[in-house]
Amino acid sequence: DYSHMINGLDAILCTRPSPYGNPCVVTPETPPAEAVAVFRSYCERMKADSLVHYTAWLYSLRGHNLACYCHIWQCPKCGKYCDQYGDSEGPHCMCDGYTTMQRVPCHVDVLLELSAKEQNKCDE
Repeated sequence: DYSHMINGLDAILCTRPSPYGNPCVVTPETPPAEAVAVFRSYCERMKADSLVHYTAWLYSLRGHNLACYCHIWQCPKCGKYCDQYGDSEGPHCMCDGYTTMQRVPCHVDVLLELSAKEQNKCDE
């Protein structure tokens, strides 16, 4: 599978309804950055409620790639989303010629950040 071709690691699907899915849905009223902020708060509440559960939840991500279906690029001019990587600058939108699209935050960014913090604590 594709995950193995990249770096030899299995992937964990981090979409709803998995244990790692973001309970906040991206909608026109809830943009990706807001949904990511809600997910970060969700993680903070989980940590406050049960540090043992929180640590085990993140620990299970170690040694895996994390997969999500979020569109990770957006044109800053027309708002179009794209999940292709394009060239070294990222994908481009043709809405007005050749606009470089901007990366859109995803809750997996939060999972990567938090799991790396927990791994560093365990490795110390």
